[in-house]
Order: sequence, then structure tokens, then C-alpha cells
Amino acid sequence: MDMNGIKAILFDSGRTLNVPRTGHWFITPNFFQIVGNAQISYTDKQLNEAMEKACEHINKKLKQYFSTFIMSSIYGSYKAEKTLFKIAIEELGIKPQEAIFVDDSESNLDAAKEFGMAPILIDRYDIRDLKSKYPIIRSLNELT
Repeated sequence: MDMNGIKAILFDSGRTLNVPRTGHWFITPNFFQIVGNAQISYTDKQLNEAMEKACEHINKKLKQYFSTFIMSSIYGSYKAEKTLFKIAIEELGIKPQEAIFVDDSESNLDAAKEFGMAPILIDRYDIRDLKSKYPIIRSLNELT
């Protein structure tokens, strides 16, 4: 993989960073179904405390490994809107063309390409006959 001119690699901390079996950083597909059937009540204070704990974990444990760490829940945005890409690029002080975006979703990669980044599909499910219009990797180690 040609890394000339690349100054940053952006990726989602969910299924891209963690293989699917960890389940630590993404909402499972049936999350809303489970929550919708549950009798869960919470206060604004409890929600704020939960967000503070998540941010504390990121700032103390994860951020030491990354130049920037952007939480979509803080910005109320998602990748297809490209707001998060813009924030990341500005925080890193680079141009979109100087970044690779790695994700397991072609629709997110489409948004990254439209924004000007080089998209790369990661196959965390080991689908051997996977086809994509983007380069495919199976491990972040392949980016070296």
C-alpha cells in the first residue's frame, strides 16, 4: 500500500479498531430492540455521569495512543454527514487528501471518498470472497 503523502489514518473505534467479538465499542444491531422492550428509566444526571465516565476512559486510557479522538455522540453527527471528518482533519492540521479512512462499511467509505480521503475497507469478518470498489485489508497491520 502506497503511504506517500499520507499523514494520518482515521478509523472508527468500533468494529474497525476492535474485532467484532469484543463488543466493547459498538452498539449491537439488536440494542434498540432490547432497550425498547425494557423498562429502563434514567435521569439527566445519570446520563451525564455515564458520558463523563466514557470521556474519562478515552482521555486516560485510549487517547495516549491517538493524536485525536472524536466522539460522534458529543457532536451529534455520524460519518455520512462528514462533520466528524472535518473536525478530525482540522484537529490534525492536514488536508483530506493526506488521510486514509479505514472502515468496515462501504457507505462510510463513500462519504470519506466524497470528502477527499483515501478509503480502505477492512474485513473483520474474514469474508474470503468479499468484493469492494475499495482496497480491502483484513488487519490494521496491513497499513504499514
